[in-house]
Amino acid sequence: MVDRDERTTPGWLRIPALLLLAFTATWFGLSYSFALNSQQPTWARPHPWVWWFANWEMFTMLDDYATVVRGEALYDGKWVPIDLEALFPTQWDSGPRYARSDFYRDSLRMRTFGEATCNRLDRKPEKVRYYRIVWKKELGVSSKPAPTGMRPRPLTEWTCGQRVHHPMGVRL
Repeated sequence: MVDRDERTTPGWLRIPALLLLAFTATWFGLSYSFALNSQQPTWARPHPWVWWFANWEMFTMLDDYATVVRGEALYDGKWVPIDLEALFPTQWDSGPRYARSDFYRDSLRMRTFGEATCNRLDRKPEKVRYYRIVWKKELGVSSKPAPTGMRPRPLTEWTCGQRVHHPMGVRL
């Protein structure tokens, strides 16, 4: 039996890789500590991108608009409202994840959302469709219902029975 070192990182690269990993972890820690804080060190103030790890929109950018996504199911030629929050109860502090612009602008996510809605409803509808209502937020107000008279903007329509082809063949 031959005693072999089967680690994947070459020996000469282990110390530099460990130092890079430690530097990256420290940078992440500092980024999230100082990104939204006015008490930044003086050496970090000259350039706004010094903390670019912490400037990801998902975590730090405030959205100027509130969005509500609504759904309807087609049964026997009539559109019936769907309670999406009961079907998909997972919430973030800002609301359901399907109401985020990154979600509803992605066609694969919306097709998957359509297929999942068809599968989760008690009665299988012919189609489901989604629309969004968007309005400007007011500073200092954490939640506010959608103003009446807002025109819904259509997002997508999905025919139940269609299958979504997911990457790697994953099925719902």
